Order: sequence, then structure tokens, then C-alpha cells
Amino acid sequence: MNIELDIEQVRTFMLMGDVKLAVGWLEKRMKRARFLHMATKKPIYVDFQDAYKLLLDLVKGKITGDTMIPKFLEPKYSGMFGNVEDVESYLKNLSFYVRYSVDRYDVDYPVFDQKRCGDQ
Repeated sequence: MNIELDIEQVRTFMLMGDVKLAVGWLEKRMKRARFLHMATKKPIYVDFQDAYKLLLDLVKGKITGDTMIPKFLEPKYSGMFGNVEDVESYLKNLSFYVRYSVDRYDVDYPVFDQKRCGDQ
């Protein structure tokens, strides 16, 4: 599993204004992590489930980026971002794009009509 690719996929969905696809993607990844944990009994997959849950809560608006970033900087998530030099800046960038998309498309999950603010 590669959380960086999943984050980029969610970022793309959010910038396109397709929150339902972002939520569906994260829910599928959580299900896959749960299945892999049941099959292999490796604790890393529990950490992946927790990470996807944090991202899902961010997209749904249950938590803010300011709440998510310190949780992702905990040691149990440190191995998930192998290709990122500055994880904190990367997560701040993700938080900005999610907030931008929410403002631009006037997202109120789960009720969302996929139109920009002010569109008729």
C-alpha cells in the first residue's frame, strides 16, 4: 500500500469537485487494509486503516487539517511517507487543497450537488 499515491488520488478528486469519488476511494482503501490485516496479521495494516480514517474524516469535514497534521506526524505513521522529504509541509499542502475544494464547491458532506459556489 502506498499512502502517498492515495493522497494524490484524493487531492485530484477533491480539485475536480468529486467528493463522492474521494470518499469512495478512501473507503475502499480502508477495506483493503482491513482485509490485508486479516490475511497477514501484520500490524502495519492497522496503521494504514487509521491513516485512511484520518483522511476520510478530513474530507468529510469531521476534523480540520490542524487536527490531522499532528496525528500524522506521530512515529507510527513515519514509515508511510518514504518518498516525502518534508512530511509536515506535504500534509499542510493536502489540508490547503481540501479546504480550498470545500470552499470552492461549497461542500457539505454528505449532501453535495457538485457545483461551484454561485453556480445556478
